[in-house]
Amino acid sequence: MTAALAPWRVVWSGDDACRSLAEVLGDPRPVRAGPDVWGSLVEARATIHVVRHLPSLERCSVAVPHHVVVDDITGVVAAVGGGPHSLLAAATARRIADRLDAPARVVAGYRRRELRPSAVEALEDIAAAGLSLPMEAVATEHPLELVAELPKGTLVVIGAPGGSWFQRQFFGPGVRLQAAAPGGVVVVRQDVRRVYQAMSPPSAVGSHMRIRDVLELTVDPVVLVAEHGRLVGIVRRGQLMGARSHVEVGTVTEPPVTVAPDEPVEHILLLLDEHAGGPVGVVSADGKLIGAIGAKELAATRWGSGERAS
Repeated sequence: MTAALAPWRVVWSGDDACRSLAEVLGDPRPVRAGPDVWGSLVEARATIHVVRHLPSLERCSVAVPHHVVVDDITGVVAAVGGGPHSLLAAATARRIADRLDAPARVVAGYRRRELRPSAVEALEDIAAAGLSLPMEAVATEHPLELVAELPKGTLVVIGAPGGSWFQRQFFGPGVRLQAAAPGGVVVVRQDVRRVYQAMSPPSAVGSHMRIRDVLELTVDPVVLVAEHGRLVGIVRRGQLMGARSHVEVGTVTEPPVTVAPDEPVEHILLLLDEHAGGPVGVVSADGKLIGAIGAKELAATRWGSGERAS
């Protein structure tokens, strides 16, 4: 199974249409966002947020349903064009189709013959990510006609504005395409992968623990040291191995190294290299230790990053 098809942790806000779509996408069961939406996303380590409108602040990939009735969906088409959200559009279409036992395909539209290679390349990129779906490059001057000809009950999944010409036709003056889709439209926008999505629950030791006990209880190259829910230091396993086993771990700790939960993962790769693969502590705005992230967490969770799935 590719990372793009691995379980998605879904948080939803809004109306029943958002809830219904979230229930199709989510595995395990989706979570409804509370008044603090950001806190809900972090707590759930959300892969995607199903919401009524595209938010202005991007800290999670989103899916927005328009005129979608899940029970009426008989097929799914992902309309892609090499834009930044095409992989998420295809993965979303595949996921919905799989969960509803409906057919799915990916279509890349182009206006002129010389643009066909770009459309084919967009499809090849999706196939390279491991999404096994029927794919087709289609010449069309008017996407409205293409969409209107789809069979009854066909849901269209499209990337948010900013992608290819074909995708942009679904927005602004071309918003009528959304109403023309026989089974409604789901608009998706892919965000970069962030620390909170990859982090694991925090595992830390107290500063008064004996070094011999810490060595028995931990295996990571870096150990987090915390008191009262706050990170107070770190200690490298090499330091523990070279210290006297009966002394307290607090005597050999270094100042803590932390990252914020909304930090893009790509920004912390050098930090992890400097700390033997980590983990490093993830600290909330109020200073609480809420997670840990290291090389093993990054290897386990790749989807939602904007990078190619392995």
